Amino acid sequence: MTVELEDWQLEALGDAGAPLLPPGRWALTAAELHRLAVEAFPESRTRRDLWDRFKRTRTVLRHVAREIWVGGSFVSTKLNPKDIDLLALLWSDRLHVPRHVKREHYMYAVGPALGVDLTAKFDDDATGLDSWQRWIQYGKPYLRTAKTPGRGVAIVPIAD
Repeated sequence: MTVELEDWQLEALGDAGAPLLPPGRWALTAAELHRLAVEAFPESRTRRDLWDRFKRTRTVLRHVAREIWVGGSFVSTKLNPKDIDLLALLWSDRLHVPRHVKREHYMYAVGPALGVDLTAKFDDDATGLDSWQRWIQYGKPYLRTAKTPGRGVAIVPIAD
């Protein structure tokens, strides 16, 4: 499901890579995402390691999250993305957050420990999901132009 782009659009993207998914939210199984973003790039030096990090993240969050959104250069044609951008949608009734900790800050230490860029939102608070989707669709603010196509977001269930 590679997005076809014109030369001027590819030039606008530069080293960010063309999107693998059209703009929007796309429900994919882990196997489908692996085929799209890992198997399709056998020459990549980074994608297999990023995939392993994604799998570890899914395992760690399996009891508290319902799905993980995957974005950034990992869902682009960039041969060697440096990271994988993830948003975990957490079950609000399965995770106790101490009163002295802001809910939105609760998962900040988890991402670096797993080697991923991880943001977390609770399922009873959907505010900010659209802005997060815009960020991973367009990447850095300078890429947000009328000429630049956005990337899609892969939404993968926590367990297949």
